[in-house]
Amino acid sequence: MMAGKHIEGIDFSRQALMLEQATATVHKMIQQLHAMEALEKIKELNGRLAEKLFDSAEQYVKLGYHRSAGYYFDFVIQQYHDSPFAEPAYVGKIRSLITRRRFDEAREEISKFLERYPETSLRGEVEGLRP
Repeated sequence: MMAGKHIEGIDFSRQALMLEQATATVHKMIQQLHAMEALEKIKELNGRLAEKLFDSAEQYVKLGYHRSAGYYFDFVIQQYHDSPFAEPAYVGKIRSLITRRRFDEAREEISKFLERYPETSLRGEVEGLRP
């Protein structure tokens, strides 16, 4: 609260209250801005983590460890579904299942993928993977 709401007999209590409310609003806006910046940083870091996990899955594919690759692809799909690596991870998972001759599971994952991402640019590639 502001001290001295009266100057030379004039009551400034209404203006003082408005100033206090405005100050509180500005402080709240600053806190919200900091929270938004933190969320953006978290999103950026999650994207980088998704990329690293996706790269690990790709490395397992190159090494011929398709089961391990499938685990990593699946982790990206489940935990980072809102990242740009989710769709390619689905494709990688499907390819790993086909390589492991898990055709029923691959068909199921293809159906899930097409249902989840009906407008994807990877649609043709995924449909071409049907065993």
